[in-house]
Amino acid sequence: MRQALDEWEDARADAWFASYLARYEARWRAFPDVAPALAGLAGLRLGVVTNGEATQQRAKLARLDVDATAATSAGLRGVWLDRLNTRPPEGLPVPRITTLIDLPALL
Repeated sequence: MRQALDEWEDARADAWFASYLARYEARWRAFPDVAPALAGLAGLRLGVVTNGEATQQRAKLARLDVDATAATSAGLRGVWLDRLNTRPPEGLPVPRITTLIDLPALL
């Protein structure tokens, strides 16, 4: 595929990528535990930290009808979300959960 894209004119490659991106974004889905977790956290001030691309992450949050603002000061409470139930890092200094349904009980 990479070789084929190298041979395309810029306009064709841009159109192909735009089509891919539209399909990719149309298939974004929240995990099943997200809605119950947000319901359990209603009334609390929430923040989101991600290693994903900022524009895409904001678009995902917009679909959930929530707002996110970057943390600008200390005082956040961290939680390790380990959906795959893998071995956590040695000496993990924060609580570890495997589903967001467990999050409200920690706060």
